[in-house]
Amino acid sequence: MFAERLRTAVVEPILFNGKEIQVAASVGVALAPEHCATPERLMKSADLARYRSKAGGRNCVRFFQP
Repeated sequence: MFAERLRTAVVEPILFNGKEIQVAASVGVALAPEHCATPERLMKSADLARYRSKAGGRNCVRFFQP
């Protein structure tokens, strides 16, 4: 739920120089200690989940799955 709230907050339109800017956010989530033993592996797992989010159409949340 937190990741989805974060994604939703980021995609709110922004008014800049009189123009509305729309952004998207692809979020990858990895959980410790289930998905890794080291901080480096945790970041790599979250990054892999983020790439899956982008490949799935962007603007969504994906959890790491080994």
